[in-house]
Amino acid sequence: MFFAIFGIVVGIFLNWKNSRLGYWLNLIVVSVGDIGYIIYLIIPGYVALIPGAFGPITWLLAVLFSTIGILGANQSR
Repeated sequence: MFFAIFGIVVGIFLNWKNSRLGYWLNLIVVSVGDIGYIIYLIIPGYVALIPGAFGPITWLLAVLFSTIGILGANQSR
């Protein structure tokens, strides 16, 4: 629950303005939460792969698009 609340708060207050600090904070903290979820719940089979993989897939897409966004914002400055 901490990872989700942290990601939402940082997203609202920092990432909305393309903050590099917000990008790195969210990247590190949310990645730790999602990697832990994959290692400890999906791989051992406690969570089924099909519904359980939607969160990590969304996380990968968010990392991709936020990286594109932060790089694009830095190039336009």
